[in-house]
Amino acid sequence: MIGPMAWHSSGTFQPVMNIEAPKSSWEMAICCCFLCCYSCVASASHCLLLPVFLIRGVLGAVRGVLVGIVLAPAYSVACAVTALVWTPRMFCRSCKALHTKFCCAALVSLLVLPLRAPLMLTVSLPVILFVTTSWVAMATAFYPEYGCRHLLVGGVCADDEDESGVMELLRKAFQDIWAYHRNFDFSDGEDPVEQPVTMFGAPSEEDSPTFEPTTSQTSLTWRHLLGEFSMKDVWEACLRRAVTLGVELHASGRISTDDLDGMEPFLFLGIPAVAVVQLVRRSVGKDGLVFEDRMNVTSSNRPHNAFADGIWHSAMRAKRALSEAIEVSPLSDADIEFLELACLNRPTVSLQQLDVDAVRRLQLNGVVTAAVELAIFASRSAQFKASMGSVFQEILAKVEPQTA
Repeated sequence: MIGPMAWHSSGTFQPVMNIEAPKSSWEMAICCCFLCCYSCVASASHCLLLPVFLIRGVLGAVRGVLVGIVLAPAYSVACAVTALVWTPRMFCRSCKALHTKFCCAALVSLLVLPLRAPLMLTVSLPVILFVTTSWVAMATAFYPEYGCRHLLVGGVCADDEDESGVMELLRKAFQDIWAYHRNFDFSDGEDPVEQPVTMFGAPSEEDSPTFEPTTSQTSLTWRHLLGEFSMKDVWEACLRRAVTLGVELHASGRISTDDLDGMEPFLFLGIPAVAVVQLVRRSVGKDGLVFEDRMNVTSSNRPHNAFADGIWHSAMRAKRALSEAIEVSPLSDADIEFLELACLNRPTVSLQQLDVDAVRRLQLNGVVTAAVELAIFASRSAQFKASMGSVFQEILAKVEPQTA
């Protein structure tokens, strides 16, 4: 079989169109030539972008080196000064620990104590220079929407809240180093765990579910890179919302059981895009993104990496576009219907019958574009491809009893 593949309800990829293989050698040769030419043209179009990415990477690395030359000595000296400032306290605590079961570790700490500051200076200098250079270079490669001005300067370190800056990363790392020296001590590390007090008559956790940060007890640097809410937390919340949204769309008649059973292509981007529209509607006027499960993801507690930046950038674009549209006039029922139907993009549905004028459509299209862009970006991940089939199956399991 030759043809595009799609995810089938059986859990495997199957061809969407069954094109019979040519029987004669002449037909086979023509078919092979066509496929080879198509592949070559597609590969050539992607290869044309390779020099651009190489230029961007080189310019980003050069700018990263220039920034690192300024930042690396400053932060290295700050780390060495931190070690010197806390040396007396570390000396006293190491001496006290000589009479405990940690005597060996305390003795080693006393021996290396004079070398702590110069070692901190020697090690941190190349590490900070490498981190700064690679961070700015990757920022250049992973943000292709920058214009010629950004291409010439080789990307940016930190422009606004939509991007992850190396300055913020270095500041978090320095705070971790300071906290380490301040809290340096020899102990068992077995702090008593406080038992939560349960009030009689208080609502149970099932009645008022909340999300607790999964990395709240780790270092500031780790929390900056992974976020207080991990990508797993956010992804699981999105999957739950996708199932609920699918049931709601089915109940309203916007999607059918046949669409879900056949896993129509428009569902793979349509349902996530509609979920994004509802998410930004809930988040307008508030800080960050507010999920239904009482999870508020902001620029400070979100993960900071290339994939998370791409998701955050598209979500903030949709939120800003929706805020601008609401400033012109509040959303009406027709506006909300237009947003959801445009994002769903079902082939058999026309948007012309909706009572939305051309000017308003132009304002709302900015929200739709950003929402679909986010859905496309997320669809490239392995988690998305592995999860959407089970999402459709769960939606079907919930809607079939209603239609029976």
